[in-house]
Amino acid sequence: MEQKVDVGIVLPTKDEPRWVQDETRFKDALKDTNYSVEILFSQGSSAKEKENVDALIAKGIKVLIICPHDGSAAAAAAEAAKRKV
Repeated sequence: MEQKVDVGIVLPTKDEPRWVQDETRFKDALKDTNYSVEILFSQGSSAKEKENVDALIAKGIKVLIICPHDGSAAAAAAEAAKRKV
């Protein structure tokens, strides 16, 4: 059985230093809390972004943070998450 995740974060790509830095910042911000976190990268793909959101929802996230590659697709994924959580 997969471990539940409290905070799910979807970042657009690992190909830009900014997002890799943000990954570290998110982890650092949550490391001394009781919250578990999983960070997934979409690699510039709207389909992968949605897949990542769905995977995090399946793990029972309580908080979803999306730094979207595609704002419209991310909005649809966030609405789907809202209905499932």
